[in-house]
Amino acid sequence: MPNKARKLIENEDDDDPKEEMLSARRLNLGEYFHEQRFEAVLVHDALEVLEQFDEAGATRLREQVDGLEDEFADDTETLVNLLDQVFSALSKFCPPYTFFGRSEGDGSSYGCWPDIERLREDVKYGDHVLFVDPDRLLPTEFPEGIKYVWRGEYDELLDRTGRNVWVDYN
Repeated sequence: MPNKARKLIENEDDDDPKEEMLSARRLNLGEYFHEQRFEAVLVHDALEVLEQFDEAGATRLREQVDGLEDEFADDTETLVNLLDQVFSALSKFCPPYTFFGRSEGDGSSYGCWPDIERLREDVKYGDHVLFVDPDRLLPTEFPEGIKYVWRGEYDELLDRTGRNVWVDYN
């Protein structure tokens, strides 16, 4: 696992950051693998991460991939579809308002990233998210239905009690 993702899951007192990640049963924001790669390699890298959270799901998907490698190594469309399935499975272990997939930019970083577009949309329509200017204090009362507070300039999502759900350090 790259240093960036490790940094997000390490505790000062914790010698094994993977144990912290597994006990939380949630991926943290950050990069889990990097590089321009062939889809088959990406699928295997993503399955290694998924295996830590959903061993049975990873095994099912791995069987599909293993069946393809022998006969259809050049079947890019099928591998891309499998990669999407693995990313979708990993997204279930990401915090609210995040996704697992390619980062913006050159698309060579793969990990758990904030879904800023979805946050903006939910703020706009008042669905579960309240935007708060980072220079202002958090409100003591919230409109009905608000579950999260987004401090946009800091890319920080808080729950109603003010606890961090995630912070994007990138």
